[in-house]
Amino acid sequence: ININGDRTRIFNNQVSNTVFGIWACDESGLASGNTTNSNFIGLILCKVPAAIPLPDGSIVSSENSATNWIAHHNTADGNFHVGLIVIDGANNNLLVMNEASRNADADVELAGDSERFGFLTPTSFENKVISSPGISIKDCGVDNDIVGGELVDTEVVPCY
Repeated sequence: ININGDRTRIFNNQVSNTVFGIWACDESGLASGNTTNSNFIGLILCKVPAAIPLPDGSIVSSENSATNWIAHHNTADGNFHVGLIVIDGANNNLLVMNEASRNADADVELAGDSERFGFLTPTSFENKVISSPGISIKDCGVDNDIVGGELVDTEVVPCY
């Protein structure tokens, strides 16, 4: 988990059987070579709300949404909701050549306003995805740029 810390690097991890496999928040991070499977969400670029208690009783949260992250060559397979999600005001991130398959709702989602976690997460915006064919991409955000992949029809599968 990276809640606060700009220029964080997250490399070559294998994460399975959790709610959120890898959390990427704050600014200018790099996530590469990670594998997530059998999580609710594999890799989430977001802003963590003030709701996570530490053992000493203090509550932690992110100061900034994920901004200017590069996520490349990660693998998200068989996650129960989404393989990679950009949510909660995350912006200006670049997702490049990530592999994803068998994720229940979409391989990649650029989220709009949502209350899927029980509180409002604002729209993601101005992100770029460069993907190989066969990766399902659900774009519910604003001014995102998608190259490759297969767009999910949000008329058939609505945004949250």
